[in-house]
Amino acid sequence: MSYILSFDVGTSGAKALLVDEKGNLLGSEFKEYAVSYPCAGWAEQHPQIWWEAVCEISSSLGVRFAREFKTIRAIGLSGQMHGSVFLDAHHRVIRPALLWCDARTVAEVEQMRSLLSRDLISNTLLNPLLAGLTAPKLLWLKNVEPKNYAQLKTLLLPKDYIRLLMTGELGTEESDASGTLLFNVKTRRWAGEVVTSLDLDPDILPSVGRSVDIAGQLTASAANNLGIPASTPVIHGGGDAVMAAIGTGIVESGRALSVIGTGGNVTVFSDEPVGDPKVRLNVFCNAIPNKWIQLGVQQCAGNSLRWLRDNLILFEQVRLQEKDHSPYAVFSEEAGKVKPGSDGLIFLPYLMGERTPHLDPYARGVFFGISNHHDRRHLARAVMEGVIFSFRDAIDIVRENQIPVRTVRATGGGARSPFWTQMQADMFNCPVETLRADEGSGYGAALLAAVSTGMFPNVSDAVRATVQVANVHTPNPRNVEIYNELFGEYRALYSALKDRYANLYHTMEKIKCMSM
Repeated sequence: MSYILSFDVGTSGAKALLVDEKGNLLGSEFKEYAVSYPCAGWAEQHPQIWWEAVCEISSSLGVRFAREFKTIRAIGLSGQMHGSVFLDAHHRVIRPALLWCDARTVAEVEQMRSLLSRDLISNTLLNPLLAGLTAPKLLWLKNVEPKNYAQLKTLLLPKDYIRLLMTGELGTEESDASGTLLFNVKTRRWAGEVVTSLDLDPDILPSVGRSVDIAGQLTASAANNLGIPASTPVIHGGGDAVMAAIGTGIVESGRALSVIGTGGNVTVFSDEPVGDPKVRLNVFCNAIPNKWIQLGVQQCAGNSLRWLRDNLILFEQVRLQEKDHSPYAVFSEEAGKVKPGSDGLIFLPYLMGERTPHLDPYARGVFFGISNHHDRRHLARAVMEGVIFSFRDAIDIVRENQIPVRTVRATGGGARSPFWTQMQADMFNCPVETLRADEGSGYGAALLAAVSTGMFPNVSDAVRATVQVANVHTPNPRNVEIYNELFGEYRALYSALKDRYANLYHTMEKIKCMSM
């Protein structure tokens, strides 16, 4: 029997999965690493820590599965999107990578907005201009660190740097390139008119392959570091959001994925590169050839519940520490004692600003409608409802653009709460499924590698053979009706507060200056 090894190069750590040729997960290893915050709003990592983590977890997994490691058939790759790896002519890292959550490039976003037409943004890039994406980071390097920019010969994404160290080959693929704001998402090529408009050197952009294709073979040096036979094929792989969709079976029209982690996102399969006219969603090339995904991103999903737990209410702290009581379970139990709608209490989960649909860094969290009959159970339910309302914002935009959403698969920490999953079914008015195994983006990369080496004829067949549904939550018609009424109130609140958010931010900046 032969095996697949996949690596997911995340923000908080790297994970390795060992999968057999039938898609069964045999083992995994995880290595945590830190994010550096050298200034307020900055977030960096040196790419070397990714490679060190990948080598460590591969070696650890190889000790546990020494026999299986001798017959690894291919290596799959997934990774955090939008991060910038700046390389010189000798493929050396010039400076630490700027991550997806780095917000230093506000001025560069405005620079892009002044240089690019609305049509170019909405019909070529198909993605909103955001500080966290890659092109503004490149402009920042040019504007703020010109000496480093002068050394720049190649721009890579995080997982592509790992593949460079594995194979010696420079390159990227269509899904990760989609999130750079330098890529034509419709034609699947670098957007030359964007690069020209921004006065960037097109030669720094690597060649672009298909996610499912083999990108190179493991060098002898890398093989020694990883404990894997030399010449093992390494596939291009994909960005983590796209790989998560593959790993959870979002491979056909009508299917969507909801992920509640620290942040959250909604990913919807799309047969066509349909951009939102108001550019409120991300649109990325799918790892499946000639298919795409629509992505709505929420900044503070599970983290809203964590904030509530840590700062406002403690549901018997001892219970939170018990083995069988996760915070999600305890909050679900208490929130379940309150009727849908939280007796008129609405929560806006914008603790760190919001991406979809508002693209508003000034937005902040709000409890609206609170009265003296509300207690901590109402607060818990309102927060959980507010998070799912924010997911529905994204799903409604997708449906508004004539892309169907008939079934949602829930993953992440929130999917461990049947109560929260049922709430999704009621708010989205469609069945919401949970899976028997949830390995997300790393598993998607493994399936893609299995397809690339002939273990499965295509991605759809791989998913059908491996991804299994555990439970299905169907909408409660009464709750659907209630949430439809409340969603209008939820959406109206942001519209009413939008100007006040920005005014408050600028007022506080003025107060800071007065107190200096």
